[in-house]
Amino acid sequence: PYDTPLQGRPRRRPRGALTGGADARPRRVPPFVVLALTLGAGVALGLRFATDSATPWSTRTSIGLTALSLACLTTALRARRSFRSSAVALACGCAALGTGLLLGADAGGRALRSCAMKVEAGDIVTVHGAARERTATGTNVRVTLERVRVEHPAWPSTCSLPRLVTYVETVDMSLAAGHPVAVRGEWVRLGRRGAWPRRPGRGVIVSGRMLELTGAQAGSAARPKPMSVLDAGRARASDRLRRMLPPDVEAVGRALVLAERDDVPGSVRTRFVDAGLAHLLAISGLHVAIVAGLLTLILAPVVSRLRAISVAAGLVLVYVLAIGSPPSAMRASFLVCGWAIARMRGRPPRTWDLLGLAA
Repeated sequence: PYDTPLQGRPRRRPRGALTGGADARPRRVPPFVVLALTLGAGVALGLRFATDSATPWSTRTSIGLTALSLACLTTALRARRSFRSSAVALACGCAALGTGLLLGADAGGRALRSCAMKVEAGDIVTVHGAARERTATGTNVRVTLERVRVEHPAWPSTCSLPRLVTYVETVDMSLAAGHPVAVRGEWVRLGRRGAWPRRPGRGVIVSGRMLELTGAQAGSAARPKPMSVLDAGRARASDRLRRMLPPDVEAVGRALVLAERDDVPGSVRTRFVDAGLAHLLAISGLHVAIVAGLLTLILAPVVSRLRAISVAAGLVLVYVLAIGSPPSAMRASFLVCGWAIARMRGRPPRTWDLLGLAA
């Protein structure tokens, strides 16, 4: 790598002296970014051309196909040390594109087959489910239900939705998180139906009155499963925030920390929208980064910095799972975990690869 030392001090040959140009070394394309773009293109195509007659794929099959694509990419990187135009890289791209097509077609088919597409705006339905958070008393109260069953007079049976937002005319008594709730009212569709399928239960609400769960109604109501450890922890944290924060800010505080937005007044939502800060009411990467930074600062004086980073990343992942796993928060938690793994292995975090992996 050095010139002849006959002229005195050896000089290092300038970069690009053999290939031409001052910086002629080809830059390596981030592999996970290419994989994420290919997978995203496949998902978009699958969603756009999905039909209600598509064969449903199980969640395990989808996860297995995604893991297979990642394994192919890892094998290519170990073999070639670069992501260039090669047979292995092309096979990885085709596997990612096929996986995206299957995932998109599966998600679109499930959305098109859901009962949310069958109900017309203005129909009277009865929904049964479990309250996601503690409900407040008052009029026109927003209640988010989970594990929902929808009953329609024209249907011979009920159908299921993962989550649905309802607005109840009057709530006389506060209900704890996980309590069974039945609401009968009008099916309201927000906005127009687009060409792209939407998640079942999103873009619609039910506005009506709450039914008393007694007698036959109690027998036909949805019996929610026992609350998990994460749901119980979120409920305890919510009750603690209710007691500690002043009444005028506790609803916004729970929305910013626990993603519980049912009790946020409509006037406050309007102010956030007018100020251009409506995105702050949803848990996103900003909130996850703040939580990760605070946990690292708290743990750093107790344990080593490297262990503090790893423990903080694990706690951030548990926190995101406890608040309901919002997609934006999950992506941010993957970034934090990837950054922590890189630091633990003594390697510099590669931003583009982390972004691609999270996507």
